[in-house]
Amino acid sequence: LKNYNKVITYASIVLRSNSSSSDALMLRGLAYYNLKRNAEAKADLNRIQNDPKYGKQVQSLLKAIK
Repeated sequence: LKNYNKVITYASIVLRSNSSSSDALMLRGLAYYNLKRNAEAKADLNRIQNDPKYGKQVQSLLKAIK
C-alpha cells in the first residue's frame, strides 16, 4: 500500500510539470487500479489508451475495470 501511494505522489508531481507524460499516467493509473480506486485509474488510463507505447496494456486494463 505504501509503495502504491508513493507512486501516485511522485507520478502526480511529474504530471504537474508535464501533464501528457504517458509514463507517469501509466504508473499512476496502475497504482490506482491496484488500490481498487477504479474511477481515478480509469481517468488516467483513458488519457493514454491510444498511446503507441502503452495502448494495448491500457485497453486490457480498461476492460478489466468495466
